Amino acid sequence: MTVLTLGEASPLVSRTMATPAAAAGDEPEDLWVRRRRLVASDMEQAAVHLLAERGYENVTANDLADACGISVRTFFRYFNAKRDVLLAMPRRALTNLCDAVEARPADEALLTAWREAAVGGNYFDETDVRLAADYRTIMAAEPQLLEFVNGDPELVDRFAVTTARRLGIDPDDLRSRVVGAVIRGAMTAAMSRWTSSESGELVGLFGEAFDLLDDLGSIG
Repeated sequence: MTVLTLGEASPLVSRTMATPAAAAGDEPEDLWVRRRRLVASDMEQAAVHLLAERGYENVTANDLADACGISVRTFFRYFNAKRDVLLAMPRRALTNLCDAVEARPADEALLTAWREAAVGGNYFDETDVRLAADYRTIMAAEPQLLEFVNGDPELVDRFAVTTARRLGIDPDDLRSRVVGAVIRGAMTAAMSRWTSSESGELVGLFGEAFDLLDDLGSIG
């Protein structure tokens, strides 16, 4: 397992963080799949950096392709549209986070499972850490992009599905949708604070958000 130690200046998480690793017994990653993943990671970093530098609305898909040193046709083989560059990191991180939630002890309370997984920070990989500062810059400059990202149907559904699995109910059950939306809302509020402020680590803000959910009944 690769261990990545982040300095105090990291805007994402300031602690020793373990990169998600394949489970014991998993087959080695196919070389073609690995190459494609690494190329996509390099492209994502170059593209996100350009978006942070110039502003989302001022950059075209052609500009992103140029920044990656490829043709726009090749760019679209990896990303369906410019907006998908911004969705790659949240989708990747949420997949890892939900895997962590589902791996929590079966007898653990739902909010506790989500909180412990969220504050662990192990769902951010090396690419996410390198992207953090640029991602924060983009969202701070254009807050509506955070709403776009957090409203992504794939992310919304994953919160409901993971919550349903913890509760042992159907993902379309109203409880899955409501509770999943509440948890997503808490994490979205934490991300909003993170992108709009120079202080605060994201995982720490996640912890504060879940603490508020625990105290929800006594607030006001």
